[in-house]
Amino acid sequence: MKLTKTHIPPRAAFNNGLGRRMMVGPDNTLVLDRGKLGGLALYGHCEDCRAATSPWDDEYIGWARSIADVLLDSEAVGTRPVIQVGAREVRPGRFARSALAGMTVLAENLWQTHPEFVESSRTGAPLTVDAGMRFLVGVTPLNERAEISGGHGGVLMSVPMAASADVAEPVMTLSAMVHWPPFSLVLVDARVAPTYPHVDCTSWLEWGVDDIVSPFALELPCVRIVSPIIATGRDYQPAVV
Repeated sequence: MKLTKTHIPPRAAFNNGLGRRMMVGPDNTLVLDRGKLGGLALYGHCEDCRAATSPWDDEYIGWARSIADVLLDSEAVGTRPVIQVGAREVRPGRFARSALAGMTVLAENLWQTHPEFVESSRTGAPLTVDAGMRFLVGVTPLNERAEISGGHGGVLMSVPMAASADVAEPVMTLSAMVHWPPFSLVLVDARVAPTYPHVDCTSWLEWGVDDIVSPFALELPCVRIVSPIIATGRDYQPAVV
């Protein structure tokens, strides 16, 4: 099957600078590449899936640009730990599917372990079952480095610094991350989702891509990554915008 090139996130949502990607290495660790200019894109969708999901990018782009404008054009720039989002006639289900269309590509083998979740992301149909995954959303400073990663099913093992030190229990890593200002998006197993400072927005999948919500209100925390090679919930820290 021939795969098409897809920008993750959408190119018009500020995906035109330097982007770096993390991947799962042969020893089940996460490896960060050197990055490249011109926006980050992957060959991950067949033509049918790309054609079906790309129309939803308009919602993602609109949200990204509106929030970026708020981050830039406010007297409170650089002082707020959260952003209050209020809008009329928005389509959260469409935003989520646009984001997840790329994130499900990053989360290798997700289609095998969570087929209902992937099918909802691909078709835009409402998700009526708990698929065990959580879609988390936050905002991040516009000067934050842009990165994406995928490590579905990966674990992190802490290595002791001394022979007498205790070895920590393995920690589940995220399945996919699109940390691309102004959004920080995480796809992660429900069991470890509470360790992330983001807001759980999985319920948005209960709406279809054309379902309009009005009025719409949401409070998004500002977060940044301090250890992108690991990228567990402990590696995100509060920030201000």
